[in-house]
Amino acid sequence: MHQARAGAGSLTRALDDAMATGYGECFWPAFIGGQYWWIFKREGDALEVIAMWTRGGVSTWEHVFRARDGAAFVAESLAAEVARLKLSD
Repeated sequence: MHQARAGAGSLTRALDDAMATGYGECFWPAFIGGQYWWIFKREGDALEVIAMWTRGGVSTWEHVFRARDGAAFVAESLAAEVARLKLSD
């Protein structure tokens, strides 16, 4: 549960940064051989969410997810899920 709580906190901080400044990002180590890079870009009322993955070393980043939706909707949805799963710090 500790790793999930740390991941939820990292994702929430990155989203909070994007809501405040227009950009936020965080990195998550994968369970096996690699890491994820979450990027949030806010433009007005819209938020773009991008998740990328790499094995590390000389390999390149690969897109694994990309979507655009209402910034408030994404922030409210993340907060609700973190609360539902009892992952807040």
